[in-house]
Amino acid sequence: MKIYLLFLCCFISQYNFSQKSVPKGSKPLPSRTVIDAAFPGDMKLFNKYLHYNLYWPDSENDITGEIVMSYTIGVEGFVTEAKLVKNDLGNFGEQLAIEAARALRKSPMWQPATLNGKKVPITKLIALPYPKP
Repeated sequence: MKIYLLFLCCFISQYNFSQKSVPKGSKPLPSRTVIDAAFPGDMKLFNKYLHYNLYWPDSENDITGEIVMSYTIGVEGFVTEAKLVKNDLGNFGEQLAIEAARALRKSPMWQPATLNGKKVPITKLIALPYPKP
């Protein structure tokens, strides 16, 4: 038992518990402050906007599924790109994606995302289930 305590004491005395300093001449990594893009009001209002401005085409078949769209909010706050990422609805999903891209591009101006105080574009995803909930 004494040998184990002696070994433990030697090990602890060799281990440095102090914080390591930054080597001379190098700079610490800068902290990043990211603020996400925001729809005027909140995301509930964005969902309401889509509910009233997205035309949901009728389907001849009883299909269920979803499409996932990606959209980019530019530095000016407008949706600059919208494209289909995932499609569970086949040809019908492609029709819905065209309509979703139209509605996303016409959305009101967003508060742009910022990185360290500088406006930056950001890409977001939205899932649109069918039939509409």
